[in-house]
Amino acid sequence: MIDNINTNIGPEICQDPQNDNILFFNNDDEFTEFSIDPTLVAKCIERKNGDKIWYYDFNFSKLYTDAVAQGKKFTIKDPNSRIMKNGDIGYKLVTKPVENLEEYIG
Repeated sequence: MIDNINTNIGPEICQDPQNDNILFFNNDDEFTEFSIDPTLVAKCIERKNGDKIWYYDFNFSKLYTDAVAQGKKFTIKDPNSRIMKNGDIGYKLVTKPVENLEEYIG
């Protein structure tokens, strides 16, 4: 999981010239920079008995959510990518599934 994400510069995103529907990332760090809004949000769940459970969550970035809405696919070139292997992404102590992952063949 990545603790510090530089939001000032985005990763260089490469598109397949034969299929502009796929975005390529070199490694998990690049994809994490692209896909996660690094601001943690405190959320609360109230149980039926009135107890409240507070927890932290993150949101996906606008770049990521817009790309998903457009039907874009994501691939990470690193053969040791944890994101590609597990299908999820982690930030701090929170893990969420990633949509539209495509196996890299190259």
